[in-house]
Amino acid sequence: MNAPKRWKSLLAGAAVLGGFIYACHDTTTGWETITTTVAKAEKPYGGGAFRIRENGVISLKLADPPITFKLRSEQKNPGVAEPTEAWMNNSSERLNRRSVVFLRGTLTGELARTFEEPGQDAAWWYSND
Repeated sequence: MNAPKRWKSLLAGAAVLGGFIYACHDTTTGWETITTTVAKAEKPYGGGAFRIRENGVISLKLADPPITFKLRSEQKNPGVAEPTEAWMNNSSERLNRRSVVFLRGTLTGELARTFEEPGQDAAWWYSND
């Protein structure tokens, strides 16, 4: 390879490398971890969808009912998992037993339940407004 072609190849490689570095740098989000313990004690784990303003936090969490299974010795067919109660095997009943919890507190402190409602009386969902 002669010298002009070698320089063109080196310049092209440098341009590709520069573009890659710029793309990686430009696509980083700039997010900062403030805490990893928000609603850690809340069962089932976590705080759900939340909003933060300064140090204040509000959270709306939808929770599915806990599903438990019979011991292998109690199952009709030991090769197939069997819920402990009949409603646990029915998807509409599971949806009907969801609950909603509204939590409020601070990032540095605990979140307190300010509202809790079983799902039998209403449907709950997240919305930006």
